[in-house]
Amino acid sequence: MKWRAATIIILGILNILILLPKVLCSGVFELNLSTFNNSRGLDYDGNCCNGVMDSSSPAAGPICTQPCHTFFTICLTNYMANIPPDLSKANCLFGYVSTDVLGSNDVNFQKLTGFNNVISFHFNFSWPGTFSIIIEAWHDATLKNPVTGSPRERISRLAVQRELKVGPEWSNFIHKTDRTQLEYRYRVTCDVNYYDAGCSKLCRPRDDHFGHYTCDSNGDIVCMTGWTGAFCDQAICLTGCDPENGYCSSPYECKCRSGWEGEFCKECIKYPGCKNGTCTKPWECNCDEGWGGLYCNQDLNFCTHHSPCLNGGVCQNTGSGSYTCTCPEGFNGTNCEREVDDCLSRPCQNGGSCVDVGNGYQCNCPVSYTGKRCDIRAESCEKNPCKNGATCVEGQGSYSCRCRSGFTGYNCDIDINGCDPNPCRNNGRCIDQETEFKCVCERGFSGRVCEVNVDDCSNMPCRNGGTCLDQVNDFECRCVPGFVGDLCEVNVDDCETRPCAYGGICHDLVNDFNCTCRTGYTGKFCTIVINPCDSNPCRNGASCRASFNTYVCDCVPGFTGINCQNIPGQIVTTLPTAQDPTTEDVRSTTLPPVAESPQPIREDEPEFTTTQLLLIVCLGVGIPLLAIIIVVTILLCRRRRRPLETQKEQDDNLRNSINNKLRESKIFTTVPHSSSTFSNLTSKISNEDNDLNTLKSFRRPTSQIYVADKPINKQLIKNYNKDLQVHTRHRDLEKTSKCYDKENTCVTIDHTSNLDIRDYQSSPDIHFIDKHNNRDIINRNSLLILEPQLHQEPHRHSSYYGDDVLATEV
Repeated sequence: MKWRAATIIILGILNILILLPKVLCSGVFELNLSTFNNSRGLDYDGNCCNGVMDSSSPAAGPICTQPCHTFFTICLTNYMANIPPDLSKANCLFGYVSTDVLGSNDVNFQKLTGFNNVISFHFNFSWPGTFSIIIEAWHDATLKNPVTGSPRERISRLAVQRELKVGPEWSNFIHKTDRTQLEYRYRVTCDVNYYDAGCSKLCRPRDDHFGHYTCDSNGDIVCMTGWTGAFCDQAICLTGCDPENGYCSSPYECKCRSGWEGEFCKECIKYPGCKNGTCTKPWECNCDEGWGGLYCNQDLNFCTHHSPCLNGGVCQNTGSGSYTCTCPEGFNGTNCEREVDDCLSRPCQNGGSCVDVGNGYQCNCPVSYTGKRCDIRAESCEKNPCKNGATCVEGQGSYSCRCRSGFTGYNCDIDINGCDPNPCRNNGRCIDQETEFKCVCERGFSGRVCEVNVDDCSNMPCRNGGTCLDQVNDFECRCVPGFVGDLCEVNVDDCETRPCAYGGICHDLVNDFNCTCRTGYTGKFCTIVINPCDSNPCRNGASCRASFNTYVCDCVPGFTGINCQNIPGQIVTTLPTAQDPTTEDVRSTTLPPVAESPQPIREDEPEFTTTQLLLIVCLGVGIPLLAIIIVVTILLCRRRRRPLETQKEQDDNLRNSINNKLRESKIFTTVPHSSSTFSNLTSKISNEDNDLNTLKSFRRPTSQIYVADKPINKQLIKNYNKDLQVHTRHRDLEKTSKCYDKENTCVTIDHTSNLDIRDYQSSPDIHFIDKHNNRDIINRNSLLILEPQLHQEPHRHSSYYGDDVLATEV
């Protein structure tokens, strides 16, 4: 368990170390204040900081009798399009500095003692490239040193937004108002071991077990000599060191693994004790020929191992390490080491001298004798002893032969091989002929003995000024800058790397290019921004300063106009936009990109107008809101439609249920008890009033009426008289007379007569069924009216059409 916990801790530390370079950033924003001038001692509102106004010196103008006690606050924060006038200290995200009282009206920061003129704002995030800075000069009303919340009066305020890249160069500025002037500069640099445009790339040189490297100007790792790998932690071994059998822990060494040896660890180590054997892999003992045994120490072939016979003697093994040598002619001894002198027998005759030559002898014959032993007397030229066209010359008692080229010997009978040794150079092939030789040269060479290298550059194959270098049956072209290819035929496209900046158009030349820059840019690479103030557009002594693709003229008091062209007193039709009294003299060499047609603008001109901002906000908020309203409306319509359909379906189901119950239940019976006669039965009551009167005229002993087994109070009927609906039926019923065969009773019905409920009052054949159930009569909203109809079959209760009696809900 302990080693598992240790492993987890180590892995966590490694992950943290890997993530640290990706998260940590470090740099510093440096502000250098040069001078501050407030010669008259006035505050931001034009009042005296201290004392009263003194106008006694007309030349110097009115000044305050007492100087200001000046200190400064600096706020550095993120880029703000609109800097609020009362930005609090808490909103200074990059840093806030408040100084002590540094002087009176005029402050020279360079000469202050005990004050670090370079104010540093350290940051640990990636530098965004833009920022806002607020520098304010204050008068300490306490006349001591300011503390938090102490009384103070503002003298001047500088609030600007800037773009700034990381680099060692300073950007210089002068901030001027009607009463004050501040000269300052700033820059952003990365801390040690931090690089790139945002100071977010960490590269810390090291030379230890975890790596051996330095860092270049871009923060990339540069391995030290002898090291390689992503973190330069792998040593480079000695050149030639076997990658499998050797290794190294330090540069340029080669340590052998077990079983290998040698400078490059390519030689295997034999089995210990192996005498006459070899190995192809570690710990082997492969015996050489003639040797045997575990350690190859048993000699099986002395002749093979020692070769004792000399001078070409033949050795024969006789066993047990013995041998015998068979010597060639001219040699003898145990090992054929002694040469036999063939001249001891004096083989040369006729005064010839003997010379021992190897395994034979040679006789130098006197004049007129020849042969191996000088035993042949020479003859004259009469017998043509000279061969191969040689010329025979008679001598005194002998002859001599003058051989032709290619032959030698006393009689010119020996052919000289002109190809031995080979006279042909540069791998030429020699052919021996009768009197001479011939060389067949390889391609690229010529001459009698192939000594001449053919000049492959003779036809000048290299183009575009390339230099041709002749080689063996080949050539090489050295191209001038701007061309490549085997024959220097390809012009290098110098525009391929897109060297022209800010939209410039590149035109390829020979080893060069030309950029056609957009308006506002110039230079070889279109990287130089044209300063619109170079044309001196400002008139009448006004100062010009570049500002965002245009220029701004700071007019001398009294002059107006975009270019300060309006003379005091001159009437102009269009007044220029009021200019903020605060202006700046920008002396930085780095300006933002300019557009194609620079126009003079005012310093306080907003980036967007109010109308444009309102339109952007309305479109950004209104379109999503409209989409939400449409979706909600659709959902509400669907939800509203569902209750209506559900309610309609419930009403239909209720109506069907009531009708079904009416068919199944016995609401009344018509059992004739006597022969009473129904008189004047007619159609249904035609209106609500008649129905109500009929109900009122009906009397029962219990002061209640029962309709379809439902007791209804008289007073309740009065209260519900407005809800009653009388359903009428219109049928053309013919007047007919029918007889029921019940106690011989015959009933005549007039269909044109009116139906009155009083007709049922005294009829013994109509029975109201009272189940005597105590039902809730207050919550009932309808009445059931019994309608008798004529039908052939009495005592039947069925549907609305064609039944004897119909129960109608009112």
